[in-house]
This record gives sequence, structure tokens and C-alpha cells, in this order.
Amino acid sequence: EHRDLSYLPQGTDGYHSYVHDMLWAQRWAKLNRMRMMTAVEGAIHRHITPSRVVDFDCHHNYAEALEPPESAPESGTDSDAPERWLIRKGAIAAYEGMLGVVPGSMGTDSYIVRGLGNEDALNTAPHGAGRMLGRGEARRTLSVDEFKSEMEAAGRVWDMHRADRLLDEAPSAYKPIEQVIADSDQLIEVEYQLSAIINCKG
Repeated sequence: EHRDLSYLPQGTDGYHSYVHDMLWAQRWAKLNRMRMMTAVEGAIHRHITPSRVVDFDCHHNYAEALEPPESAPESGTDSDAPERWLIRKGAIAAYEGMLGVVPGSMGTDSYIVRGLGNEDALNTAPHGAGRMLGRGEARRTLSVDEFKSEMEAAGRVWDMHRADRLLDEAPSAYKPIEQVIADSDQLIEVEYQLSAIINCKG
């Protein structure tokens, strides 16, 4: 036995408990995102009136239940059909026409995209730029001065007094977002390119 290869067989109490709790956590996370967005929208609306508002939900690092395969045996009960799960790690859903967000780093642009529904890629696209340096490696190898210079060149307003604590989020710790978008041209199409004005990292 290998503990890293542990699993819960479908149909067992442990399996059903795990799936129940996982889906509950995903619903809670969605409600939490909605609460945060409502707060942000309220703050913005106190100062400006947007001409157009489009609400959509985009998240990553989650599991999605898929329809049973057509080859599943027909037993007359849903419970006998094998369940299939798609786990998106560092990835977003990109079904045809679905809006999504592909964020850059603190010093680069982010993108609102629309899925192309590429079934060969499981209707999936990258969540963001992705790391070139792990958090620990970034803290060991990058300098605060370099970080500040990157952010100044990007023209971002940010809390530079916390630069030492945010070093693992420096732009140079991430892959170039432009290349990620270019490499994803069969997965998504760009709707909007967004440049940050204020960068607030908790």
C-alpha cells in the first residue's frame, strides 16, 4: 500500500461523504466570491456609474462532475452508472462561449476570455501565467529592489512597504502572460485586456 495513492471507491460511505463535503465547500466558496464582488461593486458605484456590468463566475482548483460515458452499462438506476470527475488544477473551464479570467502577475495585464469549447483539451484553459519560481525559491533568489523596479516600470500603485513580504509574488516569479495567452489560442479567445491601476495583495 502507498498512502499517496489512497482512494475512496465509488459507492462507499467514505466516497459519498467526501463528495458531499467537497461540493458543499465549492458552493461556500462561490457564495464567498459573490459577497466579495458585491462589496467591491458597492465601493466602485459610490464613485462612478459603470455603463455596462457583466457578472460571471470563474474559479480554478476544483472538481466537476461529468456525464456518465455513453458506454456505461444500462442498469436502469442512476447509482449504477460510473461517475466521472474532471479535476482542474491551475485551470479554468473553457466551454464554448463561456467567459473566464486569465490573470497575470502583480505587474502584468490580465485577460477576460471566452472559451472555444476544445474537447481535446477537456474544455479547459490555463488559470493564469503560472510560476517560473516556487514561493520559496522566489524568496531566496529575488531581491526587494528588483521587485520594486518591476512594479515601478509597470506603473502600478501598490504597498511597496510590504515588498519583502510579497517577494514571492514578484512579476519575475511568473511566466510571461502574453506567451500563455498566445499558446492558448485553440482554447480561448480574448475579449478584453485589463491593466491594473491599483494592486492590493492581502
